[in-house]
Amino acid sequence: MLEVLDDSDSSTRELALSLIAQMLNNQKDAIEDSMEIVLEKLLHVTKDVVAKISNEANQCLNVLLAKYDPFRCLAVIVPLLVSDDEKILVVCINCLTKVSPICIWYCYLIISLYFEWHNINVMEV
Repeated sequence: MLEVLDDSDSSTRELALSLIAQMLNNQKDAIEDSMEIVLEKLLHVTKDVVAKISNEANQCLNVLLAKYDPFRCLAVIVPLLVSDDEKILVVCINCLTKVSPICIWYCYLIISLYFEWHNINVMEV
């Protein structure tokens, strides 16, 4: 199903997203084992040039972030925070606002450690 999201035909991508949305809403157990892969794919689909597909991917992300383990979600999102892709950064930051406060605290901790490990002065960034 996820491979279909790379199809050149936007109607095919749209149909695949609607099926993924139904699975996220109604078949949580079916996606549980591959949640990280689905999350990462949805993050990238939010950059789709077709607005309807991008919006549907964002809606799927909202469902996934609300229903699945926030720490597993963070395991996918946090590494992407150092991406050079501005669109992915914006989507990832938006995703962080949808997870629990404990996860947000954890994310700030990871980011601060990243800056410390790389000797980056936050005040100069």
